[in-house]
Amino acid sequence: MAKRVLKIDALTLPDHHYLDAQDICYYAGEYTAGEGHAYSETNQLILNFKKSVDKRGTAQWQYKERAILQAAAIFRAAIKADAEITFVPIPPSKVKSDPLYDDRMLQLLQAVCRGRHTDIRELVVQRESAAAAHLSDTRPTPDELVANYQLDESLAEPAPRPFLS
Repeated sequence: MAKRVLKIDALTLPDHHYLDAQDICYYAGEYTAGEGHAYSETNQLILNFKKSVDKRGTAQWQYKERAILQAAAIFRAAIKADAEITFVPIPPSKVKSDPLYDDRMLQLLQAVCRGRHTDIRELVVQRESAAAAHLSDTRPTPDELVANYQLDESLAEPAPRPFLS
């Protein structure tokens, strides 16, 4: 799957009602909700990426591991090798002490940043575990997500490097 990372622009912005013109957002494929793995390569990648940690130790787990590395390769190819960037992964729906905690974003970023001058910080953490949005009929709004986040101030220093823009 050869993909390139694209920036949401004025043409695609109306498809994302929580974003506005000041937001900087990139994507590497279009996911079609409600469709399965066979619908598209992007659906297959995302559904495998989101596979629950309760599948660890089963034959399905290899697909999650492969999806993490595949997604990392897409983003690694899009970032200059000499870039000095701080990445802050979005927290998963579960807190670290939850048995269903999934560190897939951290694993993805570690693969993206391996051997580079980048910085990964889990500055944003969940206060409480929540239902996984992709398994719910109603998705939380950005404000609802933010209300359950807190900053880990112990990771704020030194000042983060410039963010990807």
